[in-house]
Amino acid sequence: MIFFDPGKLFERSLEPREDGFLYYPFHRRGGYLLSRREKEQLVEERRRAFGFSGVLKLILLLLLVSLAEMVVRQVLEQPSNEGVFTSAAGAAIVFAYLLWNLSNGVRLVWHREPVAPPRTDAQNDLALRRMLGLPKYIVVASMGLVLSGWLTFLGIVITSERPIIGIPMALLFGFALLRWLQMILRALRNRSA
Repeated sequence: MIFFDPGKLFERSLEPREDGFLYYPFHRRGGYLLSRREKEQLVEERRRAFGFSGVLKLILLLLLVSLAEMVVRQVLEQPSNEGVFTSAAGAAIVFAYLLWNLSNGVRLVWHREPVAPPRTDAQNDLALRRMLGLPKYIVVASMGLVLSGWLTFLGIVITSERPIIGIPMALLFGFALLRWLQMILRALRNRSA
């Protein structure tokens, strides 16, 4: 059983209306109206991009980049440089893939005006909780909390040697840590919603 069905998760994030579906692609902007055909198109695009085959294609692309770097280094007889190029290229590929596939809905409604007012932080948390279901919401938020906590600690440790990197890192992930904690506490407090 798959923990997340990307199409179903996206579909749950939409609010049904008599004339279509409300879609909130931005945290601080209003909701945009989608037709049934547009909704089905976006759901299918999410399934294709983040389902098993989409993730497999991304992994194969990363392996291909790594293999290409090894071949080029062998042909040019250069030292490995500890895979710096592969790491940078891999990160760029993953970032570009996620950015492109997560922004398909944004590209669809970019030229439109919102038809509903923006949601508050509490409404956004409630929508996320409804989309995932409370158990998965708690698991995702807990993973975010642990990861943010670890990266905040790492930023604090790095600060002693490289404050220019460590201080912003600790601050950034420290704020993320507080946000994840706030989301978990709000979810546990409002379990009945």
